[in-house]
Amino acid sequence: MMSKTWPIEAENFRAPGSYFSTAAEREVVFGSFGEFVRTMFRGVRRWYAARKTAATLSQLEDHRLDDIGVARGDISTVAQQLAQHVR
Repeated sequence: MMSKTWPIEAENFRAPGSYFSTAAEREVVFGSFGEFVRTMFRGVRRWYAARKTAATLSQLEDHRLDDIGVARGDISTVAQQLAQHVR
């Protein structure tokens, strides 16, 4: 009778959830993923801030825009520049 061979050698087996043997390995993988998520959320917050700023500036009358030094055609650019300061 043939003996059954296991697909995974016992010395190379790791329990589920323990694929990263060191804290440094976990930090590399999950740290990168965390940075990706933070970058995505920052992009969404900046997009939303630019959208709200542009909507607010668009509602102002031309003489109010002149008071703050913004031309109506520059609203989009100004909103994008201001949104870059959102963290």
